[in-house]
Amino acid sequence: MKTTQLTTLPALALVCALSACGGGGGGDNSASGNTGGNGSGGGGTQTYTVTASTNPSAGGAISPANAVSVQSGATATFTLTPNSGYSVASVGGTCPAGTLSGNTYTTKAITANCTVIAQFSQASASTYTVTPSVSGGGGSISPSAAVSVKSGSATSFQLTPNSGYSASVSGSCGGTLSGNTYTTKAITANCTVQVTFTQTSTGTGSVAECFKMPTAVKNYELLATNSDYPGVTLPLQVRLAPVTFMGQSATEYTLNNTLTGESMLNYLTTTNNSMCTVATNDWGATESIIVYPTPECYPFNISPGASFDFPGFTTTIPGSAGTTYTQDKSHNTFIGFATLTLSGKTFSNACHFKSVSATLDDTEEDWIASGYGIVKSIAISPDGTGKTTTTVVEFSRDR
Repeated sequence: MKTTQLTTLPALALVCALSACGGGGGGDNSASGNTGGNGSGGGGTQTYTVTASTNPSAGGAISPANAVSVQSGATATFTLTPNSGYSVASVGGTCPAGTLSGNTYTTKAITANCTVIAQFSQASASTYTVTPSVSGGGGSISPSAAVSVKSGSATSFQLTPNSGYSASVSGSCGGTLSGNTYTTKAITANCTVQVTFTQTSTGTGSVAECFKMPTAVKNYELLATNSDYPGVTLPLQVRLAPVTFMGQSATEYTLNNTLTGESMLNYLTTTNNSMCTVATNDWGATESIIVYPTPECYPFNISPGASFDFPGFTTTIPGSAGTTYTQDKSHNTFIGFATLTLSGKTFSNACHFKSVSATLDDTEEDWIASGYGIVKSIAISPDGTGKTTTTVVEFSRDR
C-alpha cells in the first residue's frame, strides 16, 4: 500500500517550483509534483483534496485540520486529540473508510476529493459507591442502601434519631452534619458513611455530677480503635489523683499509651461552678507543663443544646529552645445526658459533649461520667485529601 506524507497545497507548489515538476514542456503541472510514466512528458499522477473536520467541534481536534492534497491511490493519515471529558467515537466522511488505531486514523486509497469527519462523544463520568450504615439502634438513615455518585460530586443523607437520641457520623467519606442532614465531601473513591445514635437525655442528669472527681486515686482502662488500622485495639491506662497544683486543689489526669509509653498529663480544677483544664504536657515530658493562659472550662449550669467556645492559644513550651505549642480554638456543644453500658458496666446520666475545631476541621464527641472522666470518645479527623480517620475510645475495665 502506498502512503504519502500529507502536505499542504502551498508547500507542494513550492516543491514543484524548486524541482521542475513535470519534466519537459508537455509535462504535468499538478500539485503533487510527481510525473507520470517515464517523466518524458506523458500525463502526470492525479491528486485529490482531502478535507478534515470534527463533530462536535468542542469534542476535540484533528490534525492536519485543513485541506490536504493526496496522490491518487495513496492513503491519508490523521491524528485525533479528544478534549477533556470526550473520547473518539468513530471516524466518518466521504473518503474510503479506513482504520482507527488508538487516536490515529488512516484512510483507504483515495480516488476522489473527499472528507474525513472525526466524531467525538462525551465520556461518561466515573461513579463511586457510597455505602451508609447504622451502628446499633436508636434511629435510621435515608437512603439506607448504597448509592452511586459521580466523581467530584457530593451526596446527602437524612438522619432520623429516635426520641431521646442524637446522631454522630464517621466513615471514610468525610463530610459535615448540619442538624440531621449529613453531606459528604466531594466523592473521589468508594467510601462509607457510618452513623451512631446515642441516647442523649434522661432528664435527670447533672453536669456537676458528671465532673465529680474521685477523692482517692482512681485507675481504669480504655480501649482505642482507629479506622486506619482495622482489627487493632490499643489499651490506654487512665489515672485520676487528687493533688495540689499552683496552690489550689486539683485532679491530676494521666492518660498512658501502653504501646509507646508516652503519657498525656492534664490538671483539672473546679472553679466558678465549672470544671476547668488549667495545664497540660500534651504527651510530653512531665517537667514541660504548659499552663493555659485562659483555662478551658465546662460550665455546670449549661442546658442540653447550649454551646460555648474555647479561645485557643499559642505559647512557648517551658524548657524548650523556642518550641511553640498551639491549642486550637473550638466550638463546643452540650448534647445532653446519656446512659451508657460499656464492657458490662453502666454509666448513668453521663454528659455528652461535642467539640469542633475552628481551623483543623476535627470533630470530637466525649461522654464524661461521674468519678471517671471520659468513658467514651469518638474523634473524626480529615487529612485534607479526602481521607477521614476515625478513632473510637471506650471504657474497658477498672484497674
